[in-house]
Amino acid sequence: MKRKFWLCTSLVAVLCLVGAEAALAATANFQGNCTNSTTGGGVLWTTCDFNPNRAPAGEPYTGCNGAGVSSYGWAFGDGTSGTSSPSNGVITHAYSGPVAVTITLTVTCNNGATPSASHAMSNYVGCPGCIAPGGGWMPY
Repeated sequence: MKRKFWLCTSLVAVLCLVGAEAALAATANFQGNCTNSTTGGGVLWTTCDFNPNRAPAGEPYTGCNGAGVSSYGWAFGDGTSGTSSPSNGVITHAYSGPVAVTITLTVTCNNGATPSASHAMSNYVGCPGCIAPGGGWMPY
């Protein structure tokens, strides 16, 4: 059997290592599914499920490169935050009244990596690419 030996210059070796590191990078992403309702007093409520195990088409899914997820931290854009279980990651949050916010997910990986992702959500104005009530899992 013939063996091939490769002679790499230091530049090629650095590029190979950078490419390998990028392929192993931890990532964060999510989608939201929201619905609107109105109380008897006419107050608008928007209830959203946010799921870190869903990703918009063509975008990377949340992952820690085999290191495992320690926790999912959420900032809901209205001054509140929450943590969801690494077993499924889904969290529900309710907004009162008209809102246009940015939701941020920060994933804490068991190896110390903390990737994050943000998506906008609006329940009263058109917002292309945003999470909007009644649209199913968004952004697409």
